[in-house]
Amino acid sequence: MASCPAHTVIVAAVAYCRRHAGTVNALAATEPDSGGMPDLHDRAPSLVNWIASDMDGTIRALLIDATRPRERVLSDGCVQLTRDMLRRGRWERSWRIIDDTGLVLKVSIHIDDGDDSLVHVRVGDVTVGEGIPPWITNRRNGDAVAASIDVAQRQHFYSSLEEAIAGALRDPGQFTRD
Repeated sequence: MASCPAHTVIVAAVAYCRRHAGTVNALAATEPDSGGMPDLHDRAPSLVNWIASDMDGTIRALLIDATRPRERVLSDGCVQLTRDMLRRGRWERSWRIIDDTGLVLKVSIHIDDGDDSLVHVRVGDVTVGEGIPPWITNRRNGDAVAASIDVAQRQHFYSSLEEAIAGALRDPGQFTRD
């Protein structure tokens, strides 16, 4: 339970701190008994959801521009616990280009188990960008930055991820689409 009214967020009639409220919202479609709930102090689901929500319109637009006739774009509405080929867990939110035969291309934002701050962006099976968000780096370093600098750093971080996705989509030779 959160105790400070200024930092309390109510989700489904339960009071949470902002981080845990973000996690509850990020996992809205996850079944509580599915083994897909994060540890109490794991920021990854909330962070993935935050970044994916901020970038959703941009990523959709990039993918729509990359579609061919009879293809369409779908996106996840919530963060999911997925596993890589070695069965390591990661919190992920993704967008997909699909056609009548199924998946054509997937773009995902995820955080692997181990470092709950290192954000990865994948296009297909290729990691095209990664980094720790500047607001987390600033907090870890004890740096207080002016609001204008914070905004500029966030914009730069998001722009670098957007450019990585756009660059990968411009070079379709690294992805199988046919």
